[in-house]
Amino acid sequence: MNKIKVVNKGYTLSVISWENDGDNYRTKSKTYDTKEEAVKIAKLCKELFVSCNNGNVGIGNTTEGDEEEANETILEWLKNNPKFFENQENLDEEGLINDIMDINYNLMGGSEYYYSRVFQSASITYSPEDVYIEEIKF
Repeated sequence: MNKIKVVNKGYTLSVISWENDGDNYRTKSKTYDTKEEAVKIAKLCKELFVSCNNGNVGIGNTTEGDEEEANETILEWLKNNPKFFENQENLDEEGLINDIMDINYNLMGGSEYYYSRVFQSASITYSPEDVYIEEIKF
């Protein structure tokens, strides 16, 4: 009997993202130990990874050549959210940007041409335990 884990114990944040003109949709998920952490990361996605077009202040749909402007947007967001990282004031700008982009990549995925995909929506689910299903071989 082979078992497959289908749900992780904890708070699972699932993010739907897209690139370019609303194509190439993707859903990625990550599980966190606490509700507060999952909500904090969802807030980051909703506020920072939105499209940079149409007057939005976000980094979504930023192309590879516009990293400098996107990085300035990240630093401005962190300035307005000073408690996002513990001891944030003691961290260097490059490290902060790299940490944000790691979250971005883990939840939104990468793209060949875009620095950041566009956040579409997110949901958080909770499971008190890991959930497995049985795989039936035939």
